[in-house]
Amino acid sequence: MTRQLFFQRSNKVSISNDAIEKKPLRTKLGWMKLISSVGIPLTIGIFTLVTTLQNRHIARQEREQDINQAQDEQREAVFITYINDISRFRDQNLQNLTKNADKLVYIHSKTLAALRTLDVERKKNILLFLRDSSLLSEDENSILSEADFSRIHLENDECLFFKVIFSGANFYRTSFRNCLFDNVIFRRTDFRFSDLAGSIFMDVQFIECSINEAIFHDTILSEVTFNGTTLARADFSRAKLDSIHLFNVNLTKAIFDNQTQVISLEIKNSILPNGSFSQIDDLFIAPKPCESLENWQIKPVDTVQVENCTLVAKIPDVNLEQALNFPFVERSLLVDAHQAELEITVEQSFNTQTIRIDIIFVGRKSGVYKVFETNCTTNLDHICQHHLHVPSHTRWVYLSIYLPRVGDAIVNVSYRLRQIDVSSKVSN
Repeated sequence: MTRQLFFQRSNKVSISNDAIEKKPLRTKLGWMKLISSVGIPLTIGIFTLVTTLQNRHIARQEREQDINQAQDEQREAVFITYINDISRFRDQNLQNLTKNADKLVYIHSKTLAALRTLDVERKKNILLFLRDSSLLSEDENSILSEADFSRIHLENDECLFFKVIFSGANFYRTSFRNCLFDNVIFRRTDFRFSDLAGSIFMDVQFIECSINEAIFHDTILSEVTFNGTTLARADFSRAKLDSIHLFNVNLTKAIFDNQTQVISLEIKNSILPNGSFSQIDDLFIAPKPCESLENWQIKPVDTVQVENCTLVAKIPDVNLEQALNFPFVERSLLVDAHQAELEITVEQSFNTQTIRIDIIFVGRKSGVYKVFETNCTTNLDHICQHHLHVPSHTRWVYLSIYLPRVGDAIVNVSYRLRQIDVSSKVSN
């Protein structure tokens, strides 16, 4: 009985141990089944996601390629149409084409429209086409005014320009390396940050150009004039300068290294690399009233006559008005640095009493900067003189002389623009 009970207990213990051993096994199998049941769909999902993303990326690339191709085809069509239209127009108007303002306006408008669409390479080809078509010889009616050729690249044999005029063109960040410019005029041209290394400039004029931070490494400049041009931080390292004329030029921080060869250089009315002014010449203007009344606007009309080189009022309350521009353009750096003084001298006839003069300083964008009004009382020599500090950015001065009585007369009016003498007092 006892033995039988022992075996029964042993069997129970054995069964219990088997159950314990089988339970972890079932747990592992359960986890494996769970992982298997979840992992396979997860793997399929990840594969599907990756495939979808790859397909989207490929589709996006193909779409971008299609867009780029369509855009390139459109640009090519614009380029070919432009070349054909201008060639046909040029051939039909061979007689005095560059002297006909209306015809040049047509080419100008077509050029600007094409450049707005084209890429850099085709813009370069437009410029070369205009050069080869002899359409770059006009200054006043330039077809390059506001034309955007920024970032184009020309060099060596394709970069030869002879007897051409670049007026108003935009060459911002362009590259003209190892080029030849012979008998060329650049007027109001933007060359900022451009690379001109290794190029040759012979008999070239830069007029009112912006050439800040341009690179002139290893260039040769001979008989070159810079007038009203900014060359701030331009780099002339290893350049050769022969017969260079700089008038009203900003050379602030321009670079000339010990390998820069300066054979002949004239500089006036300019800012030197160290920020100081070079020699400043006084600018004297003295129109002669006995020669003509063309320099004056008379109000009312025909109320002044010329008698013995004197302007005489025929009626009371006459105004003589005159505008002056070029002195302030030719001395723009001095003016903008607040260092310009304008001297106005009015010489009256012996029997003329006190008259009134009004002086208006006008900026380059037609803003009125200052109005000066005063009675012009003469000295024993019948001369009335005023010294005025010219406001910065002035580009025009309007002078009005009021003659209140019949017989009031002006013998002469003269102007002198000069650098301020800090030791003298300037009228406000």
